[in-house]
Amino acid sequence: MSYRWLLTLVLVCVLSNIKAQKKLFGKYNFDEGGYAIVGLFSESDPNELRREMGEFYSDDINILNEFKKTWIFSKESPMYACGYHYNIELVHKGVVLESFSINLNCNVIATDYGYFFFDNNKLAQFKSRVSKLKKKQHSFSSITEGKNFIAEIKKDKNLLFVYQPIWTQFEGRFTFTYQNPDKKDDDKVVKKRLNAQIKKIYPKEEFILNQVMWGTGGEYEFDITCNKSLFNKFTVYPKKESWNPFPLQLYSYWKL
Repeated sequence: MSYRWLLTLVLVCVLSNIKAQKKLFGKYNFDEGGYAIVGLFSESDPNELRREMGEFYSDDINILNEFKKTWIFSKESPMYACGYHYNIELVHKGVVLESFSINLNCNVIATDYGYFFFDNNKLAQFKSRVSKLKKKQHSFSSITEGKNFIAEIKKDKNLLFVYQPIWTQFEGRFTFTYQNPDKKDDDKVVKKRLNAQIKKIYPKEEFILNQVMWGTGGEYEFDITCNKSLFNKFTVYPKKESWNPFPLQLYSYWKL
């Protein structure tokens, strides 16, 4: 084996490893300020590290840059059937930029880029350095009131972030049934056909169509998220249930 060939092999291996690495926060310039990493509980089995840390946040630029250096992943992980202990939100000036989910028992982090092995030390090393947060629940009597409230709290420097609730876009939902004449059609084909048909009949209405159930004999049930104006005029297929408005509630997360 020649020296040149060996050097080339080593270089290829190094470059392949670099290419496989995923730097979760690599594209963000935390030095600009306004960023925070927030850890919120998700449903899963008990875990001692989660119990000790609780829900947390950090907007300290030095700590955020340490997260950036530490949270680099290359070893892929299977997608386990277990839940997650934390949802990690990267926020900037009250707006969620990216979300990740971590299971501390299965040692996996779920990202938009795939699933990776998660060494719990990547979180435990920050246990004594992150801060506690406060969670608030809010209810409103109208959509306008809720939207005004969201706009107002986003001006508060102590706000970490607020999830944008679905009712700021749509008022509610309903379901309808569809009998497919061609039982051989793929589910995606059926959904695409119905989506195009509803858009053509109601061109001024915005909506999101989701398949809920498929039964024998080609019968489908679809859920449609929309404004009540579409529900009132919808006669294309039988509506299975009455109008379900979204509850006008939201959670906000604050620095203590």
